[in-house]
Amino acid sequence: IVKSAVRIMFIYSGYYLRKNNILGEHDKTQKYLKHLGTMATVWVFFYFLRDVGYSEKTWNAVNEMIQSTMYDYIRFDSGHFWFVQNLFLAVAIMFVFQKKHFKVWEIIFLVVLQSCYYWNLLCALTGIGIGFVLAESKKTFDKEALFIWLITAMISAGMLCGFSYGWIHVPFVLENMLIESMKYVLAVSVAVVALCMDALVPIYFGSAGRYIRKLSTVAYLSHNIFVEFTFKVA
Repeated sequence: IVKSAVRIMFIYSGYYLRKNNILGEHDKTQKYLKHLGTMATVWVFFYFLRDVGYSEKTWNAVNEMIQSTMYDYIRFDSGHFWFVQNLFLAVAIMFVFQKKHFKVWEIIFLVVLQSCYYWNLLCALTGIGIGFVLAESKKTFDKEALFIWLITAMISAGMLCGFSYGWIHVPFVLENMLIESMKYVLAVSVAVVALCMDALVPIYFGSAGRYIRKLSTVAYLSHNIFVEFTFKVA
C-alpha cells in the first residue's frame, strides 16, 4: 500500500506538467529538467557525505563508495532519489519524442508491461500518463465522484492486503498483474479524492503555498537522514 504513495507523486507530477503546459514550451521544459537534475545531484552528494561519515576513513573505503554512488546515479536508482531521477528521465524522453497526450489504452499497456518487467522508468511514465489524463478530464470532481473514488480506494487497498497476506489465491503470474493494477487503482483513487476535496473545500495558501511545497520536497528528500538520526538519539 505504501508503494502506491510514490505512484501518487508521479500522477501529480504529470497532472501539473499538463496543467502548466511544461512540455509545450522549450524554455519551460529546459528549466524543469535543470531543476530536477540539480536537485537529484545535490542531494545524492549530501547523502554521499553522510555515508562517508559512517564508514571507514580509508582511501579504499571512500573509493568504493564513490564507485557505488556513481553506479547508482547513472542507473537513475540512488535510493529514494529514484523518484526524482526517473521523473527527469521520463520527462526528457517525452520531450524528445514530443509526447504531449496519453490515451487510456497506453496506460493499461504500461501497467501490464510493468507487471511483467518492473522498471522505475515505466513507473514514472505510467504515473505521468495518468496525471495527463486527469488533467484533460472533462468530468466534474464533485461529491458523487468523491464518494465513488473513496469506495474504490478502500476496495483496492483491501484487495492489496488480500494478495499480500495470502487471503486471495490466484495463479502467480495473474497475482503479480493484479497487484500492480491495484497499486495504480489505489493511487488514482487517492489522487482523484484529493482533487474532489480541493474542488469542494479549496484551501488558498496564497504566496505561502510556494514555501509549503518546497518544505514538503525537502522533507521527502531528507527524511532518511532524520529517521537515522532519530533512531540514534533513541
